[in-house]
Amino acid sequence: MADKNFINWDAYVAEEAELDSLSDPEEAAIRKRMLYKIYESAIDYNAHINDYNYMKHCRLIESRGLVFKTIAKRTATEKWDHFFASHLSAAQKRKIFYSRFKWHMFSYEMCDAIEGDAANDAFDLCQKDSAYLFIQCTDEAWKIKNANLLTAADLNVDYSFERADVYIFDTEGKWFYVRTHERACGPYFFSKVQL
Repeated sequence: MADKNFINWDAYVAEEAELDSLSDPEEAAIRKRMLYKIYESAIDYNAHINDYNYMKHCRLIESRGLVFKTIAKRTATEKWDHFFASHLSAAQKRKIFYSRFKWHMFSYEMCDAIEGDAANDAFDLCQKDSAYLFIQCTDEAWKIKNANLLTAADLNVDYSFERADVYIFDTEGKWFYVRTHERACGPYFFSKVQL
């Protein structure tokens, strides 16, 4: 399910442009305030529906027997950095904007990984006992039990840009799977052990 988008943005932009061309500045200001209220309400509505659908999706996954224990995101990201990015220098990390998007280490080819459908297939086949999962642009992070019940399809859901970059990896650093918000980049999978 894709990110809910209740507003027709082309029509919104066209309306804004029309307001800019009004000869009565007072009327233009009134309409702009009203239009902005519509914009704010549409954004709130979209966010509410996306959060609700995300919650339903998480409950569906948990109903299959996966156990998610909330952890500090810093715990997960430090383990990720140790397992998979310790070979990158501080200068390399700055150059690829690593702090903003850790998956740039793959798109800038600083780490080997399988990409695309092959990454999805490899993730589904790999032995997954327990794992860490964190989301790049939120504070959400978990330790997962029964991770073998998790599939790439479970993670291939766009509820919002903030939740689009998902990192899941073995608690011992044996493998990782990363899904990005960029359609042309990823998903990525890497394993230190033969599948």
